[in-house]
Amino acid sequence: MLSEGSDWDQSRHQRDFFGFDYVVGDGAAHDLSAEHQMQQFHQHWDSKGGLAVFQSHVGNLISEVPSTIEQTHGQKSQIKLKPLEHPL
Repeated sequence: MLSEGSDWDQSRHQRDFFGFDYVVGDGAAHDLSAEHQMQQFHQHWDSKGGLAVFQSHVGNLISEVPSTIEQTHGQKSQIKLKPLEHPL
């Protein structure tokens, strides 16, 4: 989740994370490792290395989001998180 005061209009679209337009509108949690669920996810990611590659991809995208830290004197500074070296 973006930190308070972040510009939500600048956040990435879910297609950047999933790699395709996909909407799961039921509000339930889904097991991405279960091949019988989320078939479109598996069609896209299995040929690229599967869940581990997807997790690494998402981790790298998240690490690109600058974090805003409120310092004790009230000024904000931007820090950039390092990309993940290993899949989650």
